[in-house]
Parts: sequence; structure tokens; C-alpha cells
Amino acid sequence: MGMLLWKEDEEMVGSINKAGESALYVAAELGFEKVVKETVKFLESGRQCEEGVRNRALRGPEGQNPLHAAVLAGNRKIATRLLLTDPSSAYTKERTHGRTPLLEAASSGHLHVLGEILEHCPDTVEVADDEGRNVVHLALKCGPKHSKAVLRLPELVRLVNEADCFGNTPLHVAAGDLNYRMVKRLLKIPGVDLRAKNNKGCTFLDICESKWQYTKRKVRR
Repeated sequence: MGMLLWKEDEEMVGSINKAGESALYVAAELGFEKVVKETVKFLESGRQCEEGVRNRALRGPEGQNPLHAAVLAGNRKIATRLLLTDPSSAYTKERTHGRTPLLEAASSGHLHVLGEILEHCPDTVEVADDEGRNVVHLALKCGPKHSKAVLRLPELVRLVNEADCFGNTPLHVAAGDLNYRMVKRLLKIPGVDLRAKNNKGCTFLDICESKWQYTKRKVRR
């Protein structure tokens, strides 16, 4: 039904609803691959008569774009098509946390989409969110399975010593979360900095010690 209505007025692709979502954003969010394909073909054709249709079509709420929607939906095919249409969308930060589509992929655990973004726009790994967290920081919050897969990617391993705005490296984060599996895995990475201190002057060993003591006291009670 949506395709039939759109064929009657292709310029509707540039319409924005009250939530700030373009038709393309909604299609990407819902996983409607055919709608995305046809919409993108129209945008690439240059047939638009109304000014600004393309720009509006590539919008989403809170600074997002359709690529963010595809990432959150975990749809690799749609993400690939959007990357080919507008590679710059991979560098756009949404306004809530300052996350690019790559960071959203890491945070949501959609590693197949994360790999696709890296293939098309490898330098997006240089972009952190508003708190300075990189792909590895965020992947650690997704559980051991996803974190382990992230650390298999050479282009991401080099981020293990990068600190966020609080001075925490991924090793600090893993220790703070009592994520012993990831601490063990991070320690096996050549060149990981064991002496790095966060803004409170703590190394990851300091965090391990304080967390262990707290856990031990809690158990005794």
C-alpha cells in the first residue's frame, strides 16, 4: 500500500512526520527492503522537482538518519544500500548520546552491520561518542560473545588503550563491570597498557582490588 501511494507522488519521500522521521527512515526501521531500494533509486535518479527532497529524506529524529535506523534494526542489506547512497551518513552523530551508526552497532550488538560499516567507512572507528567512548568501550556492555567478536577485528584492537572522557580505557571498564572474561582477553592483547590511570588516578588493578574487596564484604554480610 505504501509503495502504491508513493508511486502517486514520489516527492513524498521527503516528507517528515511529527516524530521527525522521514519515510525512508521509517522504511529502514521497519526493514522494508523493497521500499528502501525504490526510494534510494529515486533519490539517486535526480528526478526530484521539489528542492530539498533528498536532504529531508535522509533525516531522522534527534539527529539520526536512516542508517541509524537500519543499524538498530540489525538489517545489514538496508545498511549496505544506504552506505552506498550516502557514505557521509556513517559519520553522523545522533543528539542523545552522540553516537554514529558504527557506535550504535557496537552498543546494540549488531556486529554484522558493524562489519559492513567498517568495510565502507573504516575511519569511522576514530569517532567517539559524547563521553569519549569508542567501539570497544560500548561493545563491552553487550556481553562476552559480542565483545569477543569485536576484539577479533584488527582495526578495533588498536583502540584498547584509548580512554573515554573519564580516563577509562576498555580495561578499566571491564574491571569496573567485574567482567573477568574480558579482562582476561584484554590482558592477552600485545601492548595493552596496564599502567594507564583514569581521571581518579586509578589503574585497572586498583579497580579490580576495590571491586573485589567490596564484593567480599558484601558476601560476608
